Amino acid sequence: MRAFNIPFLWLLFLLVAPPRFIYAQSNSDLLPQLKDGVLLVQLNTEQKKLEKMRERGFFKEATAREHELKREHYEIIQAFTNGFDFCPTYFFYADEAEDIVEGNIKEVIRDENLQLVAIDPHFFLIARFGYTPDRGLPGLLVYNQNLDYLESDFPGFAAKNIIPILAVRSKIKMVELLNKKMHAAYSSL
Repeated sequence: MRAFNIPFLWLLFLLVAPPRFIYAQSNSDLLPQLKDGVLLVQLNTEQKKLEKMRERGFFKEATAREHELKREHYEIIQAFTNGFDFCPTYFFYADEAEDIVEGNIKEVIRDENLQLVAIDPHFFLIARFGYTPDRGLPGLLVYNQNLDYLESDFPGFAAKNIIPILAVRSKIKMVELLNKKMHAAYSSL
């Protein structure tokens, strides 16, 4: 009886599993497209958090956090400008991510000086610093145009922690590692 249940459960799983799981497109197919496209890097803004701080009267703290975010933006821009050459890189603010997903990309892309640029890339992927959705690991992650994290066969993750707690990569080192992974994967295609 037990041997009958396992194939039955497998069949049931295949019937109810999301199609993305069963018929997943190879993420490695995206790498040649990215080589001819652009990487859009998301810059965190924390707009809602800053608004709540101001509503509660924490004006000094909100202003201080804005200055920290500007320094962080500069660090990220410098990291990509100096450490990433796989494809052209542009930037956008996190509160403009909805525009990216909806296809209004021309209105939000910025250059390394954070000036709006009028380009319309035929293909792009998105990079941002954050945590992997599956294991919560911090690092630099790459997403598709719908902000779905690219897992498995795409070289789209540069871990922040080399050895947990003992050694941590800087943003420039994570960017350089991502660049190196992409070049290596592309040359092996």
